[in-house]
Amino acid sequence: MNLSTHELKTDSGGLSLLKTWSPVAAITFGTFTFVTTEFLPVGVLPEVASSFAISQGHAGLMMTLPGLLAAIGAPSVLLLAGNINRRSVLIFLCMLLVLSCAISAVATEFEWMLLGRALFGIGLGGFWSLALAISPQLVPERLVPKATAAIFAGVTTAMILGVPLGTYISGLWGWRASFVVTGMLGVLTLATQVLTLPTLPARSKMRVHELVGFLAAPVAKVSLISVVLVFVGHFSTYTYVAPLLVSAGLDTQTITLTLLGFGLVGFMTNIIASRFLPQRIHAALFVNLTSMALVLAALPIVAELPVLLLVALMVWGAAWGALPLCMSTFHRSVPSANEEASSTVFITVIQLAIAAGSGFGGSIVDRFGLSTVFFAGALLYAVAIIFLSTSMAFARRG
Repeated sequence: MNLSTHELKTDSGGLSLLKTWSPVAAITFGTFTFVTTEFLPVGVLPEVASSFAISQGHAGLMMTLPGLLAAIGAPSVLLLAGNINRRSVLIFLCMLLVLSCAISAVATEFEWMLLGRALFGIGLGGFWSLALAISPQLVPERLVPKATAAIFAGVTTAMILGVPLGTYISGLWGWRASFVVTGMLGVLTLATQVLTLPTLPARSKMRVHELVGFLAAPVAKVSLISVVLVFVGHFSTYTYVAPLLVSAGLDTQTITLTLLGFGLVGFMTNIIASRFLPQRIHAALFVNLTSMALVLAALPIVAELPVLLLVALMVWGAAWGALPLCMSTFHRSVPSANEEASSTVFITVIQLAIAAGSGFGGSIVDRFGLSTVFFAGALLYAVAIIFLSTSMAFARRG
């Protein structure tokens, strides 16, 4: 049977669409896998601490160490990669993810667990920097905004599923099984990249002076200081959500559903925010920062009232859901001649903030107790509000 011209065009269009978006889907799946693996310890932290007979603050190093190594890895990987094809670099970083999950899953000492998390951190920093920088190479210029949004969708989805997935699997088969599952996701990610990614030649060899030059812009300093305050404030507290829920007397199933609800409401606010960004970026930042400050201050007060605690966590999830997109939108307004330099600085600062946040939170929990860390997080968000207000006031004055 002969195909009509219309059918041939339809088939050709479908194949062209698949060819265009398959690499983007592979990178999106990669961001999902990396971010899921990054936040996995949040959901299994109490079990890991008990297994290795260490404090929960000490177990928080599973978040702190990868953040530090990712902050080092983000610029180091790209500086060392030089002119190496970016496809090869991405595939190598995914292999590092699989190896790290394998080490974490079989670790018999906490030091081995930290080794696995350190290897993961190096891969995380390099992958994130490249994922944000290569979208112009994956799709035509007119589709770059959609491709970038799709890549961020992997992050949002991971924030919805990553922590509750770890908690759920840990409840069924133990915390080691959680790392086995993320390792399997890593293998699948590796396969999709091998099959779909085109050759991605380095457009330019990134140099140290480009990183330093990016930081010279005043708006870059405002963006990065805001990122530090926002992410330290969040991860100093979010790392200890599971212990907070356990101390409130909630069972594993309820904790899993609560963390899933936290992610779902965040996903919804992320979609809502994307409809009016970047035009309303300042308003979006202040609304969400204020909500975060208020809800974190309220959490210790309602900790003994399970219903109010769950409501407060949903408000927290809604406020946090739009903040990473808002911070990214604000950062992308900074002029830059090198996209890799801009994304590398952004990811480096985020990972440093995550590491600092979880480490800061762990020290507060060990010294002053669980409730105090949430008051500290609220204080950091109050500082962020004052800092942004002051910076924008000076900007309006010229």
